[in-house]
Amino acid sequence: MMVVAALAQIEQQTIRERTLEGIAITKVEGKFVGRKNGSITLKGDALKRFIYFYKLGMNKNKLLKEFGVPRSTIYRWIATLKERKLIKSGRGCAYGFKGRS
Repeated sequence: MMVVAALAQIEQQTIRERTLEGIAITKVEGKFVGRKNGSITLKGDALKRFIYFYKLGMNKNKLLKEFGVPRSTIYRWIATLKERKLIKSGRGCAYGFKGRS
């Protein structure tokens, strides 16, 4: 079993090295373009829906599935909306009690 694990680790390292080499080559050629920072934005109707669902007390797992974004993006959106005072820090929900942030 140890031999199989060692082979798998070597294979993973090889894949990683090849990937990094390929990225380095495309960067030199000026062809590599990754995702731009902040490219997942919350605007218009999506912003209104997010605030509505958040204030209702929808948990973060449901929010990330609803909006199709990673958990870190949900946390960043919440922090940004709190800074802009669009949502309260100790959020309340429709049932009259405070949920966890």
